[in-house]
Amino acid sequence: MAFSRAIATALNSQSESGSAINSVPKKVSDAAIKERLDKIFAATGWYQDLKVEVTEGLVILTGNIVNQKDKDWAINIIDRTDGVIAVIDKLESSLTSGSVLMPAQDEISKIYDQFYKKLPYIASAVILLLAFVLLAFLFRKGATSYLTSRRQNPLVIKSVANITGFGFLVLGFYFALKASGLSTLAVTLLGGTGMLGIGLGLALKNTFENYTSSLMISLRELLRIGELVNINGFEGIVQSVTTRGTILMDYEGNNIIIPNTDVFNSPIKNLTRNPKMRANFLVGIGYDDDISQARLIILKTLKKLQPAILDDPESIVAVDSLGAATVNLNVYFWFDAINVSLIKIKSLVIQSVKEALVEANISLPDDAREVVFASPLQIHNLPADAYVEPKRIDKSNAAKVQSDASRETPSQDLKNEVKDLQKQAKTTPLDDCDENLVEGDLT
Repeated sequence: MAFSRAIATALNSQSESGSAINSVPKKVSDAAIKERLDKIFAATGWYQDLKVEVTEGLVILTGNIVNQKDKDWAINIIDRTDGVIAVIDKLESSLTSGSVLMPAQDEISKIYDQFYKKLPYIASAVILLLAFVLLAFLFRKGATSYLTSRRQNPLVIKSVANITGFGFLVLGFYFALKASGLSTLAVTLLGGTGMLGIGLGLALKNTFENYTSSLMISLRELLRIGELVNINGFEGIVQSVTTRGTILMDYEGNNIIIPNTDVFNSPIKNLTRNPKMRANFLVGIGYDDDISQARLIILKTLKKLQPAILDDPESIVAVDSLGAATVNLNVYFWFDAINVSLIKIKSLVIQSVKEALVEANISLPDDAREVVFASPLQIHNLPADAYVEPKRIDKSNAAKVQSDASRETPSQDLKNEVKDLQKQAKTTPLDDCDENLVEGDLT
């Protein structure tokens, strides 16, 4: 019955295809087809239990094949043999449950064979990679030693060493992949490295800008530890400069962290880099007073305050403006900002100048004011017993006290409070534990 159905199926397919039945080669005999297939299957050594019968161009397979892959291969060979009309499969089904895993086993076997063939290339790739890792280590160490001997700042040393090591590692991976036969993957690695760099650059734009600003600050030595600076209106002692930001301590003892990008792109007012600093103040004298005499008195007073007041550059007393009731003189003087406090020296100078002008009978009038009363004033006479005579002050004694105070004033403590702020900054722990990038000391 099966034989009859196979013939009917073959004839139907040929009749549907029109002239296909005329293309069957009549010159190939069934015996020739059987002989040809037997020789092919015998040559493979895979089909000990396979029997082939050929009748009128129909190939009938009987016996047993345990491997589905071998069965598919046999049928494919039969279909490609001249004179074959169709294949009739009468093979017994002897595929066990373990045979289901045969494709996986075959694939594993294939992978193993390929790995075994590629083993020499893989070994050479590993050796190349290890060699480049060693080169990266040696060059990184050499760059660190060289830059350290040249007294470069820590950020430059770390950056150059890391870039050098990373470059050798990328080259090592590239050549290792090329040696293992994965040239396409090697090119992809280099391209992926570039794309990764672009992606990281866009995602970490602010971080890279801050890092670059840190590098520029340390290279140009814009700041030093212990200096008193003013950045974007924030004034304080420089405690630390790291890759994250610049840390200041202000006069109130507060820690101020400014991103290095803002530090590098903002005007920096360094108050201690040049020890000489100029201060000034206004003093108003009366219109009836001699301006030249007042100038000489002020200059003599400033000269008495040396060495707290520097003689080089010289002090200046210049007429600044004409006020409502006074001629305003602007007093300029220089002092050592490292050792002398601006607040203390300015207070001392103003006090000394005022006392010297008063002693020389130079008037210091207040601005003229006009008082307007909303209603008329009412004046009442007090009884005689309500009058209390004011206590008289001994002017000679007051003058003596004032003179003594004037003589003692220049000896007052003018020490710069920056020293105290530096000591406080030195003993205050920092939250940022990164390595400091600039030189200096909090002493």
